[in-house]
Amino acid sequence: MSRTPRSLLVALLSTTALTLAACGGGGGGAGSQTSNNQPVTGSTPSPSDPLSAPFSKPTTPAHFETSEYDRAQAFDQINASHAYAAGLTGEGVLAAVIDTGLDSSHTEFTGAITEDIHGRGANTYGDLHGHEVMGLLGARKNDSEIHGVAYDADLLSIRADDPGSCGGSGCQYQQADLATATDLAKTYNPRVINYSMGGDDGSGTLDASFRTALVNAAQPSVDGDGNPNGSVLVFAAGNESYATPSDLAHFAADADAQGRGIIVGAVDSSNAIASFSNRAGPGDTQNWFIVAPGEDVVTTTAAPNTLAVVDGTSFAAPQVAGAAAILAQSFPYLRGDEIVQILLDTAQDLGTAGVDATYGHGLLDLEAAMNPSGTPLVPAGSSVNDGGAKLAASALSPSSAFGKALQQANALKQAAFIDKYGRAFQVDLTAGIGAGQAAPMNFAHIIPGFGPNRVSAGDRVGEGWMHFSERTGFTTRSELSQGHIPGQEQGGQSFAFNQSYEDLNFSFGHGVSLQSLRGGPDAAEELGMGTDLASPYLGFATGEDVMATIYDRGHGLFAGFATSEGGHDGTAQVGTIGYTFQDGTRLTLDSGSLIEGESLLGSYGQGAFDFGTEGQSRFMGLRLDMPMSRNWLVSASYHRGVTEADNTGHGLWRGTTAIQSEAFGVAVAGREVFREGDSLGFGISRPLKIVSGAANVSVPVGRGADGEIIREDHQIGLSPDGNQVDLEVSYATPLSENSSLRMGLMGRLQPGHDRDAAPEAGAAVSYQITW
Repeated sequence: MSRTPRSLLVALLSTTALTLAACGGGGGGAGSQTSNNQPVTGSTPSPSDPLSAPFSKPTTPAHFETSEYDRAQAFDQINASHAYAAGLTGEGVLAAVIDTGLDSSHTEFTGAITEDIHGRGANTYGDLHGHEVMGLLGARKNDSEIHGVAYDADLLSIRADDPGSCGGSGCQYQQADLATATDLAKTYNPRVINYSMGGDDGSGTLDASFRTALVNAAQPSVDGDGNPNGSVLVFAAGNESYATPSDLAHFAADADAQGRGIIVGAVDSSNAIASFSNRAGPGDTQNWFIVAPGEDVVTTTAAPNTLAVVDGTSFAAPQVAGAAAILAQSFPYLRGDEIVQILLDTAQDLGTAGVDATYGHGLLDLEAAMNPSGTPLVPAGSSVNDGGAKLAASALSPSSAFGKALQQANALKQAAFIDKYGRAFQVDLTAGIGAGQAAPMNFAHIIPGFGPNRVSAGDRVGEGWMHFSERTGFTTRSELSQGHIPGQEQGGQSFAFNQSYEDLNFSFGHGVSLQSLRGGPDAAEELGMGTDLASPYLGFATGEDVMATIYDRGHGLFAGFATSEGGHDGTAQVGTIGYTFQDGTRLTLDSGSLIEGESLLGSYGQGAFDFGTEGQSRFMGLRLDMPMSRNWLVSASYHRGVTEADNTGHGLWRGTTAIQSEAFGVAVAGREVFREGDSLGFGISRPLKIVSGAANVSVPVGRGADGEIIREDHQIGLSPDGNQVDLEVSYATPLSENSSLRMGLMGRLQPGHDRDAAPEAGAAVSYQITW
């Protein structure tokens, strides 16, 4: 290896005698991050194409940490392999270096050079400085020597030094030549231009022609696909150990740079500022300053299979230029000022906390630069400026009627979210969807009064009854993100009152379910498992106040009406008509409607999954109770409903087709089976299941060059792939005049209507004392 002198001095001459020296660069910023969010690109998409980055890396960073990678002795410090693991190498992005030229025939640049412009009739290169700078930016990955940070970028080399001026003390530039070179580079529309030169004479001014060229290079413009192609201007800070960057680098802090310039200082392998590097400065320059490795860095040189160990901010700068090219590849819609800001904001903080006068923002961090910044949002509108729902707060907890239908929706697996810069990243939104698990086994179905944390009392009151209960410790809406289904059990006090007046029965309750009020406190006890045959739709109406009436017309005909009002979870009304035959057989027909305030058949969403409208259901049910003998009764029920939600334009939802659902079951109950006063019951049922219907969704999949959110419309089938079957056995027997023993067994096949779910079983015993 040959050793390049620590301060490779290249004099820049102008009519005002301003002296700038070829040097190096570096920079800094915020801390390192670890994330699976990764950018993807390729060719520049058209404005209508979705531009997003996938969530997971195609391969691991270690795969790219080869000998060629390690030889540069810099890329580990800037986490370059994380960009490569995401498939980002600068491909399709043009990066320009204005310097002393390069040997374009070198194998490290085979197929890389878009144009090698010598300038003023000079030879290919006048000094190795430009060749070595270009190596760290874009030398090819070919299992030889080293590769550059953006090893697949298209490279533009423009030689601007005075021919014959490169000697022991460096090379000389005329500012007029640098202006011409910058203007020439601008005609190629590069996304980044690197200036690895520094030095100053204290005047702090640039020639008008050079300044004008820099201003023009920073001007925003768009390419034929509508993507921005204004250049990021990367300036080496200089090698004079000054407290501030060189005069040329000061342009990055100028208002005319429009935020598209960045200054690069150098650090050693321990991330300490290099002794020769100019610092960020106490003024505005520190806000545009970042550092990168620039001491004992290894790069390619002119002789084949020969490497050079180099020092200088000149060699830190092209690493930042390569990072800018990678960002431009991954997010082609980013403006130059946005690329600069991302590099600054995501830099690893060094020195004094925050932006400081030595390291500026800190050390270049490609991993952090490629990851989302700020609060990820699922877009709500048609533009990145329209905001959206927080990704972390976007969750859906389906009821068991849906099973895994929503969790398995492929349409939600390739969605996109945006970060604070409007960058689009791919995300699998089904990660925030629960599996629609079956509700916990509720033995109150077969053992009335069974349940945790419950204190209750009740008694007959004249021709009716009164019941009081208090429950605590049940699921709340705050547990939605944990996959729980809120609202199934509500804590607090409840009471119910019933009274009969001749042929009219009236019930009123607060904090109780409509179904339990309609049946009275002994409804489940009557059959042993009567609530399994109840209307499932009424269980979704948890209004604060409920009322029910039954009118007996005589001659076996009866009719009734029940309503649930108040509360935030919806209301329901149901009408009943039935007939009791002389042999005791009873046929009952229910018909009603359900309006859910914040749910859809018991499913709750928030964030991007917030339903944002009322779910409306119409349902009917048919029930038959038939005595088989004096002590045995067979009951069967069938319930069916149609549900719709018109939530067009809210979050992901765009309404539903008619969602049809059904539930059915059969129960057999007997009394005086083994001993006086005992009862035995068997039941089999299929709880509520969606049998047809779909949700219409509008899924953000990326963004266009103009900030438009690209969406794809899909219909997601809501019918689960399994059939839950519940099996129940209950037995109750008195032990004394005021005590009894109740036992229950429950089993489930394909719980949650998940055909792959393992069977479940449970048992319960209840000892009751009355007084």
